[in-house]
Amino acid sequence: MQAITARTRKIVCLLKNYEAHAKEMKGSVPSNPEFFLKPTTSIQLYQDHQMNNQNCIQVSSISHLTNDVHHEVELGVVIGKKGKNISEQEAFHHVKGFFIALDMTARDLQAKAKNQGKPWTVAKGFDTFCPIGSELLSPTTLIKDGRLINLALFLKVNGVMRQHGYTDDMVHSIPKSIAAISEVMTLEEDDLILTGTPEGVAQVKPGDVIEFGVEGHTKTYSFNVV
Repeated sequence: MQAITARTRKIVCLLKNYEAHAKEMKGSVPSNPEFFLKPTTSIQLYQDHQMNNQNCIQVSSISHLTNDVHHEVELGVVIGKKGKNISEQEAFHHVKGFFIALDMTARDLQAKAKNQGKPWTVAKGFDTFCPIGSELLSPTTLIKDGRLINLALFLKVNGVMRQHGYTDDMVHSIPKSIAAISEVMTLEEDDLILTGTPEGVAQVKPGDVIEFGVEGHTKTYSFNVV
């Protein structure tokens, strides 16, 4: 993952791609995939042999801007082959692999942006707001008969389960989302797509420890909120 994220030029994030999460946010699911961009400077790649406590999510340093930062666990996709106007049938041929990540969100800033009809860039774009697991999961393992197998995503805060959801509950499939995104913008090798979060998003504060992963497929990743 280190080499991949170093070459990543954009992070495309799907919104309201799990019905239960859309409901908890008092929204409705979109009839077609909807997405926004997150800056690559938000990436915080998990360090397996960390030094100086590198596996951190910075919250205290932005407390003058936000006091309501939430976690969102998501399955990520790494693009392996450049493409534009990719069909759903060809979409998985453009995938290099899968990973687990967090789309950290300043919920108060997001709510303000929504109310004012503004983009979510500030709410989603702070440094360290895209923690990423270090394992790249192979498509040959996760794609069977042209479909993504049902994966269980989980997230705990201080040992307490907050999010637990299944990828079969995605409103829009990964191939449909890749097709929709590539109709708008060229997807390049090593671009990342975050595929949406299940329900259970909630606030974290300095001192909290976030653990997350894909059951049976990844290790449990741990990040400190500082």
